[in-house]
Formats: sequence, structure tokens, C-alpha cells
Amino acid sequence: MGRQFIESINDFIECKPLDETAIDLLIEDEISLLRKKYRFTFDESLKEYYKKQYDSKRNAYSLKDTTDGISKILNQKILLSKKEEGHIHYDTDLKLDNEFLIKTTEEENPALIKMQKELDEIVGLDSVKEYVKSLENLILVQKLREKQGLKVDSISKHMIFLGNPGTGKTTVARILSRYLQAMGVLKNGYLIEVTRQDLVGKYAGHTAPLTQSVIESALGGILFIDEAYSLHRSKEDAFGLECIDTLVKGIEEYKDQFIVILAGYEKEMKEFLSSNSGLESRFPNVVHFEDYTPLQLVQICHSIARKKDYYLHEECDEVLKAYFEKTDCSGNGRMARNLVEKAILHQAGRIVKENGNLQELRISDFELGDVYGKCN
Repeated sequence: MGRQFIESINDFIECKPLDETAIDLLIEDEISLLRKKYRFTFDESLKEYYKKQYDSKRNAYSLKDTTDGISKILNQKILLSKKEEGHIHYDTDLKLDNEFLIKTTEEENPALIKMQKELDEIVGLDSVKEYVKSLENLILVQKLREKQGLKVDSISKHMIFLGNPGTGKTTVARILSRYLQAMGVLKNGYLIEVTRQDLVGKYAGHTAPLTQSVIESALGGILFIDEAYSLHRSKEDAFGLECIDTLVKGIEEYKDQFIVILAGYEKEMKEFLSSNSGLESRFPNVVHFEDYTPLQLVQICHSIARKKDYYLHEECDEVLKAYFEKTDCSGNGRMARNLVEKAILHQAGRIVKENGNLQELRISDFELGDVYGKCN
């Protein structure tokens, strides 16, 4: 039946790639649209610019995007010079204003502005914020280079996060996934969080398909591997080595389709990477997460309470700072979170008895042991 159906079809439509003549006609159409929209004339340099911007994968869509970009520059030119007609030479009159384009890119992207604000609100982590900003600058400049017909190399964005637990590694990874989605680097901005047990199988032949499945689930987003040093425990760890080999192959196969972040303690991660040279070379971006200071931990307590619609009484700052100075918590932000959540629980019991302020957390609501007594 299928063969008879195919033989009964007389007309076939064959879609071929556009040849140079067809591309030239499309470019003429786009320039004609600009002539109709603006009272400017254009020379041959504009046509050459269109040819540089043409993308064989996107065909006419790439030319329409180029027209949109030129329209923005012409609108800017009219606004600044008050001239609405004349002759335009691309090299002198339409060279893209980098500062203008960067500002426009940010202003027209509310999702990016939201993520910038969310990152700025994180307590501490100045070096991490600087790295994220430098990454944003790189992506913006690459887009500017592309618009101007300059070569744009693919740069690895895979990262290593080094630091103690509770220093914000997972939090930053979550923000980064949505940040890079807003920048157009990631398709969906998912963050897939895994550890060794999610990647390494329990019997021969199980690890490779298990790791491959996790990689495919992370396409379009970020694969965050916590305690990554545990993937390969020793030379005898054949399953762990198979996992790493599959991960490296996945990075090559799905280039630029997802980002891998390896996270863990600094000492263990350095030992892990030194034993896997092929892995180390694919992760050029190393980000250090410093321990929080006692004062920063107090600020984190305030931030956590504020997000839950509570606030800390002013007496809390000095006592909490003394508590964090005395307690060996390695700058752990999780300890701050646990303290606030327990304080909310205790405050609820106090409110039922006293009928007090529903939003206020007092120092007596916090479980601080003998520190509270010594500070009073």
C-alpha cells in the first residue's frame, strides 16, 4: 500500500539551499524596506554588511534580524542628529554604537535585569559576582562582534566551583542557569543537581547509559555535580572512570548545548582534577567561594527573615555576631538558615502565649546556647 501511494504522487517539492543570486535578491528586498521606512539612500557597503550577516541555517530570518538591528541604529541617529534624510555609508554612519547596543540589550531584557538584581542581593561572594559579570560582558561583546561581522570563537563555559558547604555554590548555580537563559546562552535555564549516586551505576554496563541519560536531561541548562571529586575514588574505581569518560564524551558531543559545573571542597577537587587531565582541560573557569564572615552570616539571617516576611529585632545583631564568632561553622550559610527557621518556630509558640508582633523575631527566639547569656 505504501509503495502504491508513493507511486501515485506525481509532484514533489524539493527545497534547495539558497544560491548567491537568491540571497542578493533577498538582501535587495530588505534594503528596499529600509528605503521605504526611512528617507535615506544607501551605498554598496550596506549590501556587503548584509552578506556577512547572512546565516545559511536561518536563511531569510538572519537578514530580517539584521534589518531590525540597522533600524535601531537609524532610529538612534535620527534622535541624536535630528536628520531624517540623506546618504548613508555603513562604515562611517552605521557602525554599531557598542555602548548604545549594550544598554539597549539590557534595557529590553527584563529577565536579565531581574537576575542581575537577584545576584546583587546575595550577601558577600564579591569575587563570584565579578566572575558572573565578566561572563555577561563576554557574551555581550561576542554578540556585538557577530553583529559587526567579526569572528566569534566558541569559548568553554564549563565551570568548577570550589568552596566549603553552605557558601552559596548551589544558590549561585540556580541563579546562573536563569541568568544565562536571559542572556540567550541557555535554551531553558534548567538546573539539574546530581551527585555520584545519580551518575555511577551499581553493576557493569549500567554507568554509561545512566550518565548519558542525566546529560541528556540537562541539555539546554546546567548540570551541577556536587561533591564531584567522589566520581572517581581510586584507580580501581572502574565505574567512576566510566562515568567521567561518558561525561567528557557528552561535553564534546553536545558542545554549547549545556553547561557542566563541578562543585566541591578545594583540596579534594584539586586532587580529583590532577588525576584526570582530560577533564581538567575542559573546565577552564574556576570560581572560588570564600567562607562567610560572622557579620555576613548576620546579614544572611536578616535576608532570610525578610524573604519570609519577618524582621530581626535590633538587639539580635550583636548577639548573633558573637554566636557566629564563637561557633565553628566554616562560614556556613545553612547554619544561618537553620537558626532563622528554628527562631520562627519558637516565635510562634511565644506569640500564642503573649499575643505579640507577628513579624518580629527576638533574640530569645534563637537557640544560641550560653552565648546569649554571656552577651547580656
